[in-house]
Amino acid sequence: MDELIRDPNDSRRAQAMGLAADLNQLASKLANATTAKASLLIADNARAYASSRSLYIGVGVGAIGLALLLGFVLSWSVVGPIQRIDPRLAAIAGGDFSGHVDVENRDELGALAANVNRTNDELRRVYSELEQTSRHKSEFLASMSHELRTPLNAIIGFSEVLREEMFGPVNEKQAEYLDDIISSGSHLLSLINDVLDLSKVEAGQVELEVGPFSLREALERGVVMVREQATEEEVQIEVSAGPEVDVVEGDERRIKQVIFNLLSNAVKFTPAGGEVDVSAIRVNGEVRVSVADTGPGIAPGDHERIFEEFQQTDAGLERLEGTGLGLALSKRLVELHGGRIWLESELGKGSTFVFTLPARSAAP
Repeated sequence: MDELIRDPNDSRRAQAMGLAADLNQLASKLANATTAKASLLIADNARAYASSRSLYIGVGVGAIGLALLLGFVLSWSVVGPIQRIDPRLAAIAGGDFSGHVDVENRDELGALAANVNRTNDELRRVYSELEQTSRHKSEFLASMSHELRTPLNAIIGFSEVLREEMFGPVNEKQAEYLDDIISSGSHLLSLINDVLDLSKVEAGQVELEVGPFSLREALERGVVMVREQATEEEVQIEVSAGPEVDVVEGDERRIKQVIFNLLSNAVKFTPAGGEVDVSAIRVNGEVRVSVADTGPGIAPGDHERIFEEFQQTDAGLERLEGTGLGLALSKRLVELHGGRIWLESELGKGSTFVFTLPARSAAP
């Protein structure tokens, strides 16, 4: 009877609990299914990411490799021709016109190579013509100088004979004319000798007779040769050379010629009462000879120019003396000995010409 009158709420509670249990079971299944799907989706995404990353890396590496390959090809097509053109240009600058540059490019570099080859051929032609012209000039100067020296020597010699009155007396006016003839003839002969010597040097026809000789004696001999001129100009000359520079190697006649040229110029441009100092010292395995004067000096802009042919300073042009060949010839003779020559000077402070010669090795 008690069971028949049980509270209907208990029945509903039991039914609700059953439904709750079923709902919980369904929710668990749904959660599990969702979790499984999510895991699968995550795994698929991970695989897709790994695949994409591998693809990107592969594409990147391939792109870099391709870029490097293209860069190498392009650089070789550009750098290669330039590397072949550059030494050819250097050779042309050094006077070697015997070769050509081979560039197969059909672009601007190929056109540049073709222009280089054309320039090379044109310079070779011009250089050959210049060499031939220079050779003809030297041959002409040598021939003319020889032809002029013979009659000049005769004129000077006969004039000196007449001036010495060996064939009878001459009056004062005749003596004056004879002095002018001798002076002008000697000056012209000196010019011809310089032209001849310079043309021989330029033509490579000068062969040095190298041997040991006394530099002190050469300097003293040069002073003796200009002593009369120095006395007339009231210029004092001093020579200083130690025993360690007494013997040098070289062509004694040519070195004396250089010394005379420098001393003659120094005396010529030193005012009355001035001094010319000649010295020789050994420096770094070579002998250095200096000729210093107290003349007007030379502007810095003329230090290199005066060693060129037929070039003179303003002071030289004002005196109307000299030809501008003495220093050019001296420079070439010194360089033939393997030495150097230069000028140290300032306006108003005199000039010092310096040249070097190989020192003779001391005997063991």
